[in-house]
Amino acid sequence: MTRKHFEALALAVSELDVTREDRVKVAHALARACAPFNPMFDTARFTIACMTPEDLASATVRGSGSLLDG
Repeated sequence: MTRKHFEALALAVSELDVTREDRVKVAHALARACAPFNPMFDTARFTIACMTPEDLASATVRGSGSLLDG
């Protein structure tokens, strides 16, 4: 898979009508599935790309309920 595939997946996740917590769960699940196909895959970058601006404004990067835990 290439960057354009990962970008398309991240956009699709960002457009889901779900809570931030559910969007993070979906992003993490997809990241686990995608990472083996590209050694340069960056799980943190992908997870952040999956978020909406509202998600990012209300999120912590690490710690309880953060985007990158999971």
